[in-house]
Amino acid sequence: MAEVRVRLDHALGRDEALRRVRARVGEAAARRTIGILDDETRWDATGGDVAVRALGQVFRGRVDVADEAVSVRLALPLLARPLAPTVGAIIEQEGRGLLQGAAPAFPPASRIGAEPPRPRRREGAGSRDAVIGVIGGYGWPDVAMWCNSLAETGFAGEAVLISLDPVPELEAALSQAGFRVVVPAAHERLATPETPVPILVERFALIASLLARETWRNVVLTDVKDLVFQANPAAWLERALAGGAELVASSEGIRLGDEWWLSHLLAEEFGAAARARLSGREIRNAGVIAGTREACRDAAAAIVARCTREGIKSADQAAYNLVLAEPDWEARARLARHDEPWACQAGTTADPRQAPLFRDALVDVRPVFEDGLVRNPAGEPYAIVHQYDRVPDWRAHFEARFG
Repeated sequence: MAEVRVRLDHALGRDEALRRVRARVGEAAARRTIGILDDETRWDATGGDVAVRALGQVFRGRVDVADEAVSVRLALPLLARPLAPTVGAIIEQEGRGLLQGAAPAFPPASRIGAEPPRPRRREGAGSRDAVIGVIGGYGWPDVAMWCNSLAETGFAGEAVLISLDPVPELEAALSQAGFRVVVPAAHERLATPETPVPILVERFALIASLLARETWRNVVLTDVKDLVFQANPAAWLERALAGGAELVASSEGIRLGDEWWLSHLLAEEFGAAARARLSGREIRNAGVIAGTREACRDAAAAIVARCTREGIKSADQAAYNLVLAEPDWEARARLARHDEPWACQAGTTADPRQAPLFRDALVDVRPVFEDGLVRNPAGEPYAIVHQYDRVPDWRAHFEARFG
């Protein structure tokens, strides 16, 4: 069995480093972003043994925490061996972010920090368009890139953040800067103490509920923590929908059958027949969905229906791709690829860690970074850059500009 080993140096001391690691694992377990096996996870004074279920297999590892370093060892099952370089790089990236800085990362600090949200121009009540994200337990550092970059584009519609774990001070600052914060009522929540629901799925239920009662014309639904805007998304979207499409899906530039993780996740949660049916289709990314309000409402509701039809499933992106493969959605949706200045999906097209895996599998053009902007090969800046943090040079640039 292959083993991934990562060493993460820090200057926090053992107690603080261990507190952060345990909090991060606990937060992931609570939100079901990964399948932590509680009965096989044990913590002690120097670290812990952790077990994670994913893709129908169990990944077991050890985290050792010392005064100046955290060492991670993770055993990979046979089917996951091709992902060893990628898994190691992800652990290193996430771990360094967790262990850097003096401020605790979890739970998120309620203070705003030295730099408040940048004010944005807005149309106010009656806005025709909206950009919507969902946040859960985030502090200002987690939303700064999304908020500040959107403010710079001149987007004048409503910028909405649905907050699952409200932070009053953050909400007040965002509202003052022109962002609308929506806190769902208890009866709107899918998750209960008895029936936990992954945030990746619940967010679409809350989005569908919001869109059912609003009157916007066009909307853009995005991830928040790993996404920046480079141009007004409403302007491009209006032109894209002029041809008759109701929904714009963003391509990852790779077919599902060539993307190991999503392919196995789709088979695990929705069956081998579903994977076979979609294996030749380009992956549609669930972190950037745009279209008319009605189409986005219907798509969000369909994702939830797919994920809750037979038990609670967490594979929102797999469900989204299944939905868009249905005949009705084939007629309603269009695919935006990387030759259009819409959304760059850096995880598959630009992440240097993924290059060895996807070099021969890409069916789309690669983005370029030029004059401080991520562009298509024609030199047009993308309106949206998703997963910018997976490319070190891009991350450094955008954090200096918008962080």
